[in-house]
Amino acid sequence: MSLNPDYFKRVARQPKTWAVTGGVTLAAALIVGGAIYLLSLPRFLDGETVLAHARAVPDAPLGNMYESGIPFDVSFRSHIFLKKDAQGWHCVGFTFATAWAIFEEEGHFSKTYVDDILLFQEDWYNATEPSKEKGCVYAMQHYGVGKEIPLAEAQPGDFLQLWRNTTAGHQVVFLDWARNEQGGIVGIRYLGAQGYVTGVEENTEYFEGTGISTATLIPERCYAGRLYTRRHAKN
Repeated sequence: MSLNPDYFKRVARQPKTWAVTGGVTLAAALIVGGAIYLLSLPRFLDGETVLAHARAVPDAPLGNMYESGIPFDVSFRSHIFLKKDAQGWHCVGFTFATAWAIFEEEGHFSKTYVDDILLFQEDWYNATEPSKEKGCVYAMQHYGVGKEIPLAEAQPGDFLQLWRNTTAGHQVVFLDWARNEQGGIVGIRYLGAQGYVTGVEENTEYFEGTGISTATLIPERCYAGRLYTRRHAKN
């Protein structure tokens, strides 16, 4: 048994050149020989860029869930706001480190104060009342660096906040859907910090109601977010 396919109806992807969904909101004009051509600028960051950063993180074992969950210091304007976790990764530390590497490369938060970054990090870590359910998805939308999208429209490189019927949560980077023999969506394949030796590795989890004995994911409590390009971001 698979979940209702209408719930997971996938939107047609934009041309691979942009690798975005959700349209564009900006345009530039190119004048050639007196003719004016409109060039669409991508609204969302290329998923391949996100995955490249996610796969580039160093190997480290699982860390302490009560520490930063990142095996190196993270700083902003010469201020270390997340200290190295001596043990290694945890799931939220991995998604934050991936996003932060992108923000630094793209130039997000160029006009932001350190105090605001601290608040952003707390929201990403599900550490505030407004963010405790959606974590990274809430943080990116609240601070204007990304947008929540319907789970059914998730694409490789999107950030996910997952919840299981065991009450445990997980933050990951989306890779693809897991499907049954009939092609129905039954779960999610992702990149996340759950490996005891390497820390970050690929994994597959399944949605409850699919008839799979190990299924624990609650589809109504799985959230997806996509990062904006620097040009579109509000920070």
